[in-house]
Amino acid sequence: MMLNKSDILKKMVAKYDYEDKYGVKEYSHICVNNVCSIMFYTDFTSLCTLFSSTWRKSSLYCSLNKLKKNNSKFHHMAKYITQTVKCFGALFDDDLIFYHGVSYLYFSSFQTSFQSPTSFTRQIAVATLFAKENGLILKVAPNWHPEYFNCSLLSIFSCEDERIMISNGEEKVSFSSIINMSDNIDYEKYIKSITIFDTIINGQINYNNDSKYYNIISSLYFNNSCYIIPNYIKYTWEKFIKNKKIILINLYYTMEWSSKYFSMFFCDDDFNNDNCSYLVDFNHLLKIFKNLKIIQIHDPLNDYLSSISLSYILSTISSINSILFYHSLKEIQIFDIPLSSKIKDLSKLNEKLMKQGWKITIIPKAKSMDGYEESNVISVFRE
Repeated sequence: MMLNKSDILKKMVAKYDYEDKYGVKEYSHICVNNVCSIMFYTDFTSLCTLFSSTWRKSSLYCSLNKLKKNNSKFHHMAKYITQTVKCFGALFDDDLIFYHGVSYLYFSSFQTSFQSPTSFTRQIAVATLFAKENGLILKVAPNWHPEYFNCSLLSIFSCEDERIMISNGEEKVSFSSIINMSDNIDYEKYIKSITIFDTIINGQINYNNDSKYYNIISSLYFNNSCYIIPNYIKYTWEKFIKNKKIILINLYYTMEWSSKYFSMFFCDDDFNNDNCSYLVDFNHLLKIFKNLKIIQIHDPLNDYLSSISLSYILSTISSINSILFYHSLKEIQIFDIPLSSKIKDLSKLNEKLMKQGWKITIIPKAKSMDGYEESNVISVFRE
């Protein structure tokens, strides 16, 4: 009945062919199953809570098979909600901000993908009702424009201005701010600062060099008192650095776009006139990120590390070996650098490195974590 009477629903058609992935052909109209799935989700709180719980592990010991079995009980509801959002929803555009109320917790990352149906609202006042007096409000902005569905047309709680979002692993959104309800503090500038820093150590371009954000990160990174940091942000920073497993430093992006952050990653002085003026300060980096597994270094234009010499590699290993007894670092990968004659004799270099518990190899046509074009890689790894 609603489908026949609503002009908005009549106009809802799939803009693309989703038949292979979601079973919906291009120009197909939204159906009654799609509408009912949204209404069941928004209007029946207990059902929604039970349905949502089947997308998450109930405990650390919950197996993937058990999780799938629990979720299979809601197979049709999950199918049609996913269809509705992905095939008949709108894109999360740059000019939109959504809010999400949660209980009090700390985050190790401010970029995430919501791979199960997750509710948001356009109204911050509504989010406060779900966060309650001791919770948090997440202010969410798009990165890769996942789809969402506007539920306000179908929900009996239309005043909540609810949106449902489902994204795959690549369709990430970012937290542009976190608001602490217990003391009414908006952590936007702190979240922005850590997000900028995370962008840099993921090998991406940072377009924001505002001194305000740099000063905040500098206080956290060097543990100084030049900027007063709230306790919530201190604990969040600790969780962020504890959970970081891979760091990618793009020398070109860092020097050209994030020069303020130079002292955080590089030694100040040249290295024995060895054409290596921009040496990564591994020692300090590993003291900050104690659970790192891999460090990747890129010089895509060959401007900063014109060659990699035997002495550079040996010095690098020697400088970090002193702290590796409590560190988990397994590998250093150096991308994009022309292989000079100085490292042709790998057996000779390996002989010296093996005495320090390391080994070197050249990986042809490897690909980094950020999807750069394939290039030769010098890999120094712990045996």
